Amino acid sequence: MNILKQAGLPILALLPSCLIGMDNGSWMAQNKKGQNVLIEWCKISKTKDFLDIQELLAPVVAEVFTDEMRDGLLDKYLQIKKKRSPNSNLCSENDIKKADANINDAKSDRKMRVKKFKQTYIKAIEKQRNQLVQGCIDCNNFVVTVKDGADEVLGFAIFKICPENNVSLELIGVIPCAQGKGLSRLLTFSILKLALETKNIELNTKIGNTKAQAVYKALDFEVISQSDSTVSFRYVVKSTTYPRPAANKPNPLLVLFW
Repeated sequence: MNILKQAGLPILALLPSCLIGMDNGSWMAQNKKGQNVLIEWCKISKTKDFLDIQELLAPVVAEVFTDEMRDGLLDKYLQIKKKRSPNSNLCSENDIKKADANINDAKSDRKMRVKKFKQTYIKAIEKQRNQLVQGCIDCNNFVVTVKDGADEVLGFAIFKICPENNVSLELIGVIPCAQGKGLSRLLTFSILKLALETKNIELNTKIGNTKAQAVYKALDFEVISQSDSTVSFRYVVKSTTYPRPAANKPNPLLVLFW
């Protein structure tokens, strides 16, 4: 799926017509199997433009996070059912019926779950659009995608530039069939080429998402805080770790893998 061509523009344009004029570009890299991939990026400051890009990414977001949502639903509603016993009033019959319905939904055909996730995601974006104040400006965001040789989007990362050259990695994902090829590393550290003065990269993940936590630790992120629901990580950029290339030149040290 070519998200950018869906917008009706040639690949060099990179963005839908409403976003032309913003900073954007691309470079070639390799995954850990030595296969070429294309990294594309755009820098966005207006909330409306940011929502437009998120909607274009909705099919990929759904593909990435559908199974994670399924696992979360199964855990949540199975826990509800465990609370139900003949001598317990913790859950009503109605609660159990809702739990059963959600468990069945979580076990349904994956294509249907992906479709439903995408629809829900787009509705949430539309709701945010309706609540926008005209001309609303946010701090700078970078949206980065990685594509294969067939121009299919394999993954994405969304960064927010924070004060004092700190960066927040807001969301990152790689579709299931492309995982294990080092794309998470390419996406995570792409910001070091795009925001040259970056000192720290911070992110949060759910406490139960042990797979993601293992990836971040393998990328040398350190746990900085933890709550009942989330774990926060930080990567401290060392000047000797990633030399900062000119913006129009590929960075060979970004061609890494985990």
